[in-house]
Parts: sequence; C-alpha cells; structure tokens
Amino acid sequence: MRTSQQMSITLPNEMADVVKSKVRAGEYASESEVIRDGLRADPSRAVTPDQVRARLAAEHAKAG
Repeated sequence: MRTSQQMSITLPNEMADVVKSKVRAGEYASESEVIRDGLRADPSRAVTPDQVRARLAAEHAKAG
C-alpha cells in the first residue's frame, strides 16, 4: 500500500520562488520536501502573511 499521495498545489509567485530557491541552495532535495517540512513546522514559530511579505520584500530589495 502506498504511504504517499501525489497532489498539485498552487502558490503565489513569491512563495514558489522561495521554495525553488531552497532547493537550488541545497537546503532541500526537492520542492516536495520543502512543502512537507513547512507542514510539519512548529506552529509557535508561525509568521503572519504580512511578516512573510515584508521578508520577501526585503530579500527582493537585496537582490535588486
């Protein structure tokens, strides 16, 4: 019996870019691993959408 199930998800471009950058940087072997790790994350470490946007904007400004 299979212990996993294939799914398709849609992310905003900024989130997709973060996922892909983690794989490119070698932090994860695949995009699926990034998503799985995020789902297992400690909820006490959660950030608000506004905090995520601010972090992404700061990273984008550094790269720009």
